[in-house]
Amino acid sequence: MGRLSDREAGGSCFLATFLAIVVPGNQTFKAKVGLEAVRGVKTINEIGREYGVRPVQVGQWKKAIQENAKTLFEGKRGPRPAAAHREPELLYSAI
Repeated sequence: MGRLSDREAGGSCFLATFLAIVVPGNQTFKAKVGLEAVRGVKTINEIGREYGVRPVQVGQWKKAIQENAKTLFEGKRGPRPAAAHREPELLYSAI
């Protein structure tokens, strides 16, 4: 009593999907599975079967990676803030 069979729980995919959603620190697992889907070497069904995750979940992680990839490069470089450009003027004004 209390323990669900694999059939009642939806198979082993249920546990893997549950752990991927609930357990903190699983971002590495999600990224690994999602990146494999982005590469496109295997089908989403093959990836889901290999990692024990439902294909729908693999597709969601793939989509999240694709949508958020551009944010990796935002704000890292670019023009300096206006105050940084005025720094030489401030130094010369003190002389």
